[in-house]
Amino acid sequence: MKIFVNKSVTMIKKALLFIPLYLVALDPCQKAFPQNILNGPNIVKSIEYKCCGPELNISQDIIESHVLLKEGKEFSPFLADASLKSLYASGNFEHVSIKVDEIGGTNDYRVIFSLTPKMQVASIEFSGNKKFKSKVLLKKISTKPRAGLSKGVLKSDVEALIKLYNDHGYPYADVSYDIVNTSDATQVKVVFNIVEGQKFHIGKIKFIGNDVVKESELLKAMRTKRWTLLSIFKKTGLYHPGDFSSDLETIKSIFRNHGYLDIEIDEGSISYENRKNSLIISIPVHTGQLYHVGSITISGNNLYETKEIEDILAIRTSDVFSPAEVDAACSRVVDFYGQSGYINMNIHVDKKADLVYNRIDVEFAINESEKCFVNEVEIHGNSKTKNKVILRELALAPGDPFDALRMKNSRLRLMNTGYFSFVDVSPINTEVPEKKNIRIDVKEANTGKIGMGGGISTGGEVVGFVEFSQRNFDINSQNKQFQGGGQKFRSRVQIGKHTLAADINFEEPWWYDRELAIGVDLFCHKTSYDRKLQDYSGADYSQDRMGGEVYLRKRIFDLWDGKLTYGLESVKIYGISRGAPRAFFDREGHTTISKATFSLERDTRNNFVYPTMGSRIGITTEFAGGPFLGKTKYIKVYTYGMKHWLVFDAAQQVFSVIGQAGTIAPYGGDTTPFFDRFYLGGQNFMKGFRCHDVGPRENGTGIGGNSFTYGSLEYCFKIIDPVRFYLFAEVGFVNQREWNFSVKDYNTDIGFGLKIFIMGAPLRLDFGFPIRGEGGNKHGMRFNYFFGTAF
Repeated sequence: MKIFVNKSVTMIKKALLFIPLYLVALDPCQKAFPQNILNGPNIVKSIEYKCCGPELNISQDIIESHVLLKEGKEFSPFLADASLKSLYASGNFEHVSIKVDEIGGTNDYRVIFSLTPKMQVASIEFSGNKKFKSKVLLKKISTKPRAGLSKGVLKSDVEALIKLYNDHGYPYADVSYDIVNTSDATQVKVVFNIVEGQKFHIGKIKFIGNDVVKESELLKAMRTKRWTLLSIFKKTGLYHPGDFSSDLETIKSIFRNHGYLDIEIDEGSISYENRKNSLIISIPVHTGQLYHVGSITISGNNLYETKEIEDILAIRTSDVFSPAEVDAACSRVVDFYGQSGYINMNIHVDKKADLVYNRIDVEFAINESEKCFVNEVEIHGNSKTKNKVILRELALAPGDPFDALRMKNSRLRLMNTGYFSFVDVSPINTEVPEKKNIRIDVKEANTGKIGMGGGISTGGEVVGFVEFSQRNFDINSQNKQFQGGGQKFRSRVQIGKHTLAADINFEEPWWYDRELAIGVDLFCHKTSYDRKLQDYSGADYSQDRMGGEVYLRKRIFDLWDGKLTYGLESVKIYGISRGAPRAFFDREGHTTISKATFSLERDTRNNFVYPTMGSRIGITTEFAGGPFLGKTKYIKVYTYGMKHWLVFDAAQQVFSVIGQAGTIAPYGGDTTPFFDRFYLGGQNFMKGFRCHDVGPRENGTGIGGNSFTYGSLEYCFKIIDPVRFYLFAEVGFVNQREWNFSVKDYNTDIGFGLKIFIMGAPLRLDFGFPIRGEGGNKHGMRFNYFFGTAF
């Protein structure tokens, strides 16, 4: 038995030795081994290197670094095979082979490596290139001077050069290459021959034979676009054969979804007409017959009535047949079942064509499943964010019926936190068929931001700022660099000749693991109002405001958030110039303000920077006074709203309506501090007027009012990302008395401007033209600008 086992082991070893010999036959490295090399211990007596072809210009040390066989050591086919592969992978050789010779009938062997070196590229030239300089083309290819020559790489280089020309409007560019010998037998010169062809801008795209689908719908869906002035920035308007071929399939899909299932586009019949380097593309379309929905059959539904399923499908007999609508209907049914825990159900659609009446009979075969429940939640990939921060965003918990729709919403809620760059939420089978685990895979995002910046305002003031923010902050996690708790922290310092501002904000969005946010704001703002500022013409004075707020915020109902705030601040007025209004001198020195604020807000905007739809409305009530240092007494009510409509998808054309109104009423014999009154005019509101110039004035200086109303109409569209051009018309007034909304002294202006968002900071240029003013506050066109960017 022992002899049999030993023989079996020996046979297995010999069989294993043949494995590399068999595999080697499949690669470009050739081997020649004598058969008896597998018997007994065989020693490598010597290793030789033979050059085949051009002279070797590679040092022997480099070659030997790839060879694993060693003189005086036992020969191994595995090491021989690995040595060949390493030599070939080095990229220095066109061909590599190995030969093993027995020396004089002994167990000693001579190993000979035959190496055919690659030709080296001495130089690279380009012929026929006019559009691009040779140094630009050289950067686009992988072949480089003093590197080995590879025909495979040259082929890829040709494709890269053709793509470069195609992308710049040369659809018929052609590239080939020549390999030219040099005086050195080991080196060659590579010449790329370029035929650029003619450059085309797309002047027009026409559809011949189409009177059933709006041309605008087809053009919008195509990647191939007509050339316009904006094409310079958008990099559109050029003809790319690959994109155009894909566009034809998109066009066919649109026609099919309009019921024309037999749509045909003969690519050979498409005409390309050149008119002064402007390409006119005419696409012949053969729509065929229009198909409608025939009979609708639903089968397999035991849990829900057929009528209920029909209402969810929302497809009726005689509707125009659309494959996309059928797919969407199936998705609605799957979501409907999934909301009740039947996530394993599926639906099969069988379509039968009635060519006599041009109808498609549709059968929805439903395969229902058992109801599933959530077993447990698995979280993966959260290297810094705590599990509880993720779990509190889920709309499902262990024991709940497995709701597929709530699972999708959970993913959206996690993405909306901004903590993660990737989120996947999926059901996982368990040993119990009716129970599913929820697996959450996340990839942590960069949530911290440190920025330094600078800018210049309309007043000519240069300002600089330093800011640190962390939207996934954790005040109790020093070992994770204060990250992962889902808290928010922000600090900012801004310094200029006339301004100094410092702000610190901290917020815990889930106080004691309840959906109740608590936050703290601390601030210190110093501002000097100077006549030398271009946008201010009133009396000189300086204002310091320092204090803090503590607030609670909670979603009260639907999309309405409620916020309760208590704030305490000290205001210092000093440096008042002669001739200033009496209201300034009345508040000279220190004033303490203690106030409680309650606000309601509903925000459905789809983007906070450039919204294209949605609205934001809110109302705020402030009560100043009370038991804590409450010497200043007033009640302020302020409301605001804005609504955005996407008018046209092209250039994201958006129409917006913005409105604000408020009043402030003193009580207890007090007067309203001038620095808490309402003001209009300047670079934010009523841009056609100087700062504080709209409303009551004394001695030529704006003193604010106790009531105001402001409204704006704005039409904005995208030029290129991130540049928006907009037109605006504004109306507003500020009245001296509280609850006085008389429009007698209203002001209006119109204008236009640019909004640019660069590196997370705004650039805004406004030209405002006053139309109607009061009290001599019209001073002609106003140019407002603010620029701040990170550096």
